[in-house]
Amino acid sequence: MVSIATFAIPLLAIWLWWPLNRMSLRARILATLLTAMLGIFPAMLLQLLQTGAVPYIHIAPWQVPSGWILAILLMLAVFVVLRDLLWLLAALTGRQGLAQLIHIPAITVGALVVAGG
Repeated sequence: MVSIATFAIPLLAIWLWWPLNRMSLRARILATLLTAMLGIFPAMLLQLLQTGAVPYIHIAPWQVPSGWILAILLMLAVFVVLRDLLWLLAALTGRQGLAQLIHIPAITVGALVVAGG
């Protein structure tokens, strides 16, 4: 399960940040890398705990923030699916202005703020 998470979370990060308009390549790469690293952190903690490389007492304080990060990523996964379905609907109905508006960074950052609550 940990290996699936370490594979799926970077893909989610790419899907979250890459299609955005009006965002430089450097900003896209930085946002994608930061999201992927934060998302992989809980999976790596679990792997360290399973292998016994680090005692539980050192991992315990990080469990709540790790769960919070995973919950945010789960909410963002739902957001990404809805965002791209709405974009597809707008593109198929010929509303190119709305389709372009859906992929602005402010909407994704707003969803990140709302998910982080």
